[in-house]
Amino acid sequence: MNLQENYKQKYLKYKNKYIELKNKINFNIKGGEGTDVSGNHMIKELVNEVDKALNQETNNQVNNQVNNRQRAQVLTLVKENGYALEYLSLKFRGDREIVMAAIRQNGLALEYASPELKGDREIVITAVRQNGLALEYVSEKLKGDHEIVITAVRQNGYALQYASLELRRNREIVLMAVKENGYVLQKLPLELKRDRDIVLAAVEQNGSALQYASDELRRDNVIVLAAVKQDGNALTYVSNELRVDNEIVLAAVGQNGLALRFAFRKLKKNHDIVLDAVRQNGLALEYASPELKGDRKIVLDAVRQNGLALEYASNELRGDREIVLTAVRNSGEALQYASNELKNDPEIISIARKHN
Repeated sequence: MNLQENYKQKYLKYKNKYIELKNKINFNIKGGEGTDVSGNHMIKELVNEVDKALNQETNNQVNNQVNNRQRAQVLTLVKENGYALEYLSLKFRGDREIVMAAIRQNGLALEYASPELKGDREIVITAVRQNGLALEYVSEKLKGDHEIVITAVRQNGYALQYASLELRRNREIVLMAVKENGYVLQKLPLELKRDRDIVLAAVEQNGSALQYASDELRRDNVIVLAAVKQDGNALTYVSNELRVDNEIVLAAVGQNGLALRFAFRKLKKNHDIVLDAVRQNGLALEYASPELKGDRKIVLDAVRQNGLALEYASNELRGDREIVLTAVRNSGEALQYASNELKNDPEIISIARKHN
């Protein structure tokens, strides 16, 4: 029903009341005999009250319509960008439907919800499911809620740091957190950095998390092998005694050839290790020993994988026609590292131009 129709109905209602009252007090509307002045006054008061009430109700309805339009606009806004909640009035920050819409779009918008809604379990579960780090803005009570914290760390392992102290030391929850993000190991207390299962789960997710393991576990063959298989560069965090282990270094360069730079010098002279490294990444030739930079097979495999590895070949091999041809076929830019003689070779120049 629109305002005009509503107004009309209320007017008729109050007009009937006016007539009824006029009859009861025997009022002569023309002011003739029997006029009751007090009655006249009462009717005037009634009419004023009716007008005032009618105007007030009309204003309320207008305001309600305006508020409803504003609320609809706000809902649309937070559905598009949950962070818009930050700029809304306290009334809207405490509106459950609006806050729910905001955190569904961005869980971190929970930061701007009213304190009451930060303690609303359904709101909080929705927020941490969308972004685990929203756990930072949850009420203290719910930071100790097992289900909420598990939901948060499964979404983002780093959310563990915002859980209650008790749950931050809960082994089951910690395992979930490091499986989602191995770097969570950095934030754990020392006793958990010594926990073999937790550290193994962490390095399997991110090999470089090995740097946060206890010294004892950085010397553990199984853990170290798992770490370098996940990220060859984790070799830099391996204990000295294991960094000379052929199996571990082979696993590292097999995952990332450039991990050869972290190997001990004597392993940079190891033919098999260097060959595996350049096959994974030709540029690993930079870290090979001078002797192996002059090894034809190693250099040929290196430039086949990345022509620019020619830069690190021995001077003699940079003048090797087959090696230079292989390099420029992979990358025309490798021509700059060829010997002066081959830089001016018409066939090599032509091939290099085709592969620029």
